[in-house]
Amino acid sequence: MIEELLLYNFRNYKTLRLKPSEAINIFIGQNGQGKTNILEAIKVILSSEKLRSCEYRDLIFKKEESGSIISKIKNNQSFDEIKIIFRENKKTILINDKPSNGPQLKKKWSEVTFTPDSLNIIKSTPELRRQLIDELMFQTSNESLDRYQKFKKILLNRNKILKNFKEGKSTLNETNKLLRIIDPLFTEVSTQITEKRIKTLNEFKPYFDVATQNIFNSESQVEIHYQASGKKLNQVDHNFIHNLIENRILELKSAELSIGHSLVGPQKHDIDFIFDNHNARSYCSQGQQRALILAFKMAQIVYHYRLRGYYPILLLDDVMSELDEYRTKEIFRFLIQLPTQIFITTTDLNLNLSESEIKKEIKIFKINHGSIVSERVIQCQI
Repeated sequence: MIEELLLYNFRNYKTLRLKPSEAINIFIGQNGQGKTNILEAIKVILSSEKLRSCEYRDLIFKKEESGSIISKIKNNQSFDEIKIIFRENKKTILINDKPSNGPQLKKKWSEVTFTPDSLNIIKSTPELRRQLIDELMFQTSNESLDRYQKFKKILLNRNKILKNFKEGKSTLNETNKLLRIIDPLFTEVSTQITEKRIKTLNEFKPYFDVATQNIFNSESQVEIHYQASGKKLNQVDHNFIHNLIENRILELKSAELSIGHSLVGPQKHDIDFIFDNHNARSYCSQGQQRALILAFKMAQIVYHYRLRGYYPILLLDDVMSELDEYRTKEIFRFLIQLPTQIFITTTDLNLNLSESEIKKEIKIFKINHGSIVSERVIQCQI
């Protein structure tokens, strides 16, 4: 739980000190005032990841040379101080004044983020759909995160070998020799990542089924299919997956040498949402697609609790405006019952709920031009 958040020269905040509620926090204000920047600071503190694609220098206030985020986080009965400093295009992470990194932040804390972009993932890029699976996978164990970091290093080295050949920095014989060394390791780790993703999706399915039934309030059948090299993979079969990746490397070798980077591996895989036996990407309306992702995120929260024994911190950035009234009410009813800390941004404070339904403290911050201009607390009891 975040006890305190301090921003210095971050985005449009020169300085900000925030003491949030341990329950629900709502940041209200017009667009462009800095609501999302607060959520982004929290996401960076918890995971080292930004909400929006940008350079680190873009996080620094105006023409200042550096910016920072400092947070005190309660971890069971103890407290940790996290400090992240941005200077030029570099980021420094300190946990209790000791150097750290992004994977360490992810191992210590968990968050689930809802954004308007995340609600459009079904029709967006495969990269964003892969991120859905990987967030689940990292929740299962720290070992999964370590293995993925290992894969990224191997992929980086393999891409460098291919790039050097394309740019004429190495001969074909030299390149083939290096690929013969790295490809067995690349294939094995790629197989492990693929297996873990499929296993995670299979374990996740019961929670997703319950969430989709609640959101759609119908008998519609929804499935998630894992796609690798044009094949649907819904069962873990080490030899089949290993051979699939190995054969695909041979098939695309010439293309990889020509283009200068890897065309095979879990960084190229995808998932399909199947709604009543149709691909949701082309079959479902925009509202149905958003509802599917909403169900996925709701199931992810419960899945995390069943695995870890506690709920992740939740970040919702202007999501309510993207949903219809029925689903807005359903998601808020679901969230306010969770024993975790929640941060919400909105331009409209209409919760569409009676006070008798709200069982928690809600702290409301009004944001204007990079400042908290007012705050108040709603205490509601049944």
